Amino acid sequence: MGCGLVENTMNDTLNKLAEVLEARKSAPAESSYVAGLYAGGLDAVLAKVDEEAAEVIAAAREDDAKALVKAGIDILGHSVRDQPVDDELIALMKKNGTHYAATITREQSTYIYHSSPEWLDDPFFRKSVSDDVVEGVRTQLKQAQSAPAVIEQGQKDFEMAMKNAKTLVDAGVNVAFGTDTGPPGRFAGFFEHWEAELMAEAGISPMRIIQAWSRDSSEALGIEKDFGTLERGKVADLVVLDANPLDEIRNTRKIHAVYMSGKKFE
Repeated sequence: MGCGLVENTMNDTLNKLAEVLEARKSAPAESSYVAGLYAGGLDAVLAKVDEEAAEVIAAAREDDAKALVKAGIDILGHSVRDQPVDDELIALMKKNGTHYAATITREQSTYIYHSSPEWLDDPFFRKSVSDDVVEGVRTQLKQAQSAPAVIEQGQKDFEMAMKNAKTLVDAGVNVAFGTDTGPPGRFAGFFEHWEAELMAEAGISPMRIIQAWSRDSSEALGIEKDFGTLERGKVADLVVLDANPLDEIRNTRKIHAVYMSGKKFE
């Protein structure tokens, strides 16, 4: 019965999300949704924005980011990590309502495994990761990230990502939430908690972090009518905690219950 409840509950939420996105497809072009990675570089992304007049997500260096925001990009995914964001980019993003997903975990995951981080033995992390996967991280991924040049560049990118995330939040830019999980060494589930902890380490308040992963991410995807905040008429997806995350963001790990579409996840 537990499995059936999980399946039905997940399907309820996924079906609702599918309905929302399907409705956006039939809406005017400027409110449709397109997400993708364009191998053709900046010119290809700009062409896509022009062609679709749609919501497009792209990653960029600062100079590219300015061009993309000017062209009407909706979401910058990954950190601007080559240099500090400047007043021009901040003003452009605020004027155009561009969202920014820092994916700070992505930056740290490019080099941190050379030293086998302590959390590889954290019971909270190990709940959902097999021993074989962890062993692969400790050996193959460690070896791949052990070159001094890889470590040096990774550390620089990470430090700049942290600084720019804080700067953009303080400036009032729409900062959403992302982790870039999927590739080896980037773990779905745990990385969401780690991203929140790194945002806090960067100096961002717990309330602003919670808003980023819920309200602002839903607004970035254009699904805020049904998701992102607890309001009458919206999908009742929520997590009940045993401790207040406003006191300490790591309290998001103290999960008491999870509800999807108003049904308890068992």
